[in-house]
Amino acid sequence: FCRFAIRGVAIMKVIEFRIPFPSTVEEYRLGQIYMVAKVCSELTDAKDGAGVESIANENMADIPEAISKFPTFSSDMCTSSCIYTKKHYHFRSRLPSYVRVICPKSATFMIEQSWNCFPYGKTEICHPSFSKFKIAIETLNVPAQRDSEGNIVFDENVLPYTPEELKKRKVQVVDIADSADVDAGTYSAATDPKLVASLKAGRGPLSENWFQQQWGDRPCMIAYKKVVISCAYFGIAGTVEDYLEGYERSLFKGTHRKLYSWMDEWFGMTEEQIRAWEQQMNADMNSRMRLSASVPSSDSSPMGSSDQLQALDDSAHGEDPVPDDPSAAKP
Repeated sequence: FCRFAIRGVAIMKVIEFRIPFPSTVEEYRLGQIYMVAKVCSELTDAKDGAGVESIANENMADIPEAISKFPTFSSDMCTSSCIYTKKHYHFRSRLPSYVRVICPKSATFMIEQSWNCFPYGKTEICHPSFSKFKIAIETLNVPAQRDSEGNIVFDENVLPYTPEELKKRKVQVVDIADSADVDAGTYSAATDPKLVASLKAGRGPLSENWFQQQWGDRPCMIAYKKVVISCAYFGIAGTVEDYLEGYERSLFKGTHRKLYSWMDEWFGMTEEQIRAWEQQMNADMNSRMRLSASVPSSDSSPMGSSDQLQALDDSAHGEDPVPDDPSAAKP
């Protein structure tokens, strides 16, 4: 993987995902906290050491420097206090045995840092040993706007772009009711919006293009997600970026289908109730991960040691160390 790295290569893919969702922005805020905690818990298996480890989850009184210095950030995007989270996504036990032989434990997990200043949020995902690889995600959640005929109107520049990013931007609308591109191996009728309705909220089931005229004046918002994938490794950059574009789409669609299908589980809960439940899930996940001998220490250097990186540069080959299940990454 790293042996093909060339100093100075700057490659970038920019995708904007637009995800209509049948709720108010405030309902979405609370439901997403519930969904993320439940998905991460479902992914964590002490038997094989794969899963999610919660490293930090804390309130920040001020807008953090990591966000305020972002080129396209505006303080007007934030209407609430910021919550910082850090997670490790472990996948060593799911790698082929020959890859595990050459990879130290510190090279078999991804690091995710998020700053959630709802309705704006920023997430960065990196690998501890591949410093020239990063996924940066900016999110802005807004009420849906409609034209005189009732059709949804997408904002063409709700998240500002640099001139370079704007030239490369590719826009994709994600319809959570459309199952055509859902992998047969991961499809579940229990999380198919065409088959599930929320009795508590009185919404659904959904049909394809549900968010257009047929939805009327019922609650609807849009999650805009700007995804910038950077991979400066010569020879594989294009392949990795193309793969991750499809991966992120599957991730966003899959998690939002669950968010909708689990609506009766979280609808009506207070923020205090959801936060307490989230803390319980995080504690349970960490307890399960500690039972596994394959999990590296949480106090490892975020970018790995120079010896580890050099070892990988000299010997790494085989599969790209990215989880093969889109649900294994953050929503």
